[in-house]
Amino acid sequence: MDYLKTQELPTDDRKARTLLLTINNYYLNLEGILFHLWSPTNNRRKNPRSQLVLQKNLRYKILTWPQDDVTGGQFGVNEKRRTDAK
Repeated sequence: MDYLKTQELPTDDRKARTLLLTINNYYLNLEGILFHLWSPTNNRRKNPRSQLVLQKNLRYKILTWPQDDVTGGQFGVNEKRRTDAK
């Protein structure tokens, strides 16, 4: 993300090479949010897709939020039976 903002390579040669090999797959939108451009390898999907890049410390929280929140989750088998009986 720093490279996309400043165009300055890391001083470590190994990190700089790795960055140059992968940087074409990333971009910042107008708001400065980092996205990854994913190109499908199978024949069913032809068009590349933009994927939001999340900070590592937020990934678990975002992935578990729909299940852990009081408004999220799924009804269990018993809950479904009760609603069917009404």
